[in-house]
Amino acid sequence: MSSSQVQLKVRIARTGAVKTMPFDSNMSAGEVCREIKDKVGEGGSDHGLFKVGDEYTIGKWLESNRTLAFYEIRSGDLVEFKKKHRPLRVTLVDGSVKTVLVDDSMVVSDMVAVICARIGIDNAEEFSLKKPDAPDNEW
Repeated sequence: MSSSQVQLKVRIARTGAVKTMPFDSNMSAGEVCREIKDKVGEGGSDHGLFKVGDEYTIGKWLESNRTLAFYEIRSGDLVEFKKKHRPLRVTLVDGSVKTVLVDDSMVVSDMVAVICARIGIDNAEEFSLKKPDAPDNEW
């Protein structure tokens, strides 16, 4: 195996199956997604790669135009091949609940702007997201 080859553990989120697959570290995350889709026969344009965190790092979505080498992906690393979009239930201050399709690969501030635009709130910069069971001082 050449020095630019990496063996990744790829978890298919829908099934939970983990497969070890070889990739060139100079491939973009988008190219890796297409190759995974071809090999496992599932996925689509709404799928992406999520680098699973460990005790020292947090998880991170890989941008489709960046290479594996950019993210310092190493042989044996675990990535998830999963949908970027999911429905999110949002409870507003007045108690009403809205369900909005969100892109998990976005940073929270961008996600809030999209949510606000979809439900008709003009001043997105005044809002944030909070887990329903989190204390009032934890956002």
